[in-house]
Amino acid sequence: MTENSDIVQVSRREYCIGENRAWLYDEHIICVEVVGQQSTEAALAVYRATRHLEKQIAGKVSYLIDLNKAGKNSPEASRLWKRAAEEKQVYRVAQFGLHPVAKVLASFVNSLTSRRNIQFFNSMEEGLRWIRE
Repeated sequence: MTENSDIVQVSRREYCIGENRAWLYDEHIICVEVVGQQSTEAALAVYRATRHLEKQIAGKVSYLIDLNKAGKNSPEASRLWKRAAEEKQVYRVAQFGLHPVAKVLASFVNSLTSRRNIQFFNSMEEGLRWIRE
């Protein structure tokens, strides 16, 4: 594994995965901060960390994905994000970020899935409102 894919459990509710971070925002929302380019290994590590967090959630889970510091995904990483958004326990996925790369990444991943449970927003607040509708 590369340095960017090392998983460190910070607390019962938070993991650091290289420069990426995943944590329980509340009882039904997992936040993920994506930093830099996402190799296949890094994406798999983030995926594994979020699965651990999902075990603490009863019922459906929503994701709030911060893409402000995100870089390019490997093609395999993009397919993994698509598959993750389509899992049956996932209610909604709100991606947000003002960085131009964030919008490109989100539009590409969103175009891969046929489900309408994934949307892009300019801010975390907008994404949270949509999740909680």
